[in-house]
Amino acid sequence: MTMERLLRARLRADPGVAALAGERVNWDAHPQGAPRPALVLHLIAGAPGRTLTGPDGLWTGRIQIDAWARERAGAGALARATIACLNGLSESVIRGLWLDSQRRDRAADPDDKTWLYRVSMDFSATWRER
Repeated sequence: MTMERLLRARLRADPGVAALAGERVNWDAHPQGAPRPALVLHLIAGAPGRTLTGPDGLWTGRIQIDAWARERAGAGALARATIACLNGLSESVIRGLWLDSQRRDRAADPDDKTWLYRVSMDFSATWRER
């Protein structure tokens, strides 16, 4: 299983995340017109690990996870559930996943021009490619 599939499956299976976002956990974009709250995951940076003898088989990078909701409190609750699910994760191809920072903002909903609230979480990650 790839790192991307593992993270998505782990978030969808987590009772706290699923209670708030259901199956709405996607990489790169949220489907237009789909309801919220939802999580959108982005691989911000990634590079293979190196040793003096060549690649070590591990990758390190940054994963941004955005918790979107119609209310500020909803975005915050989804972010807290996401952090509880993932912070400190070491499982299968993921060797370590740690929360580095988070920030809050809002943006206009492209579907109906109302406000959406977001908590963006940045995780440092180490994983093995398969």
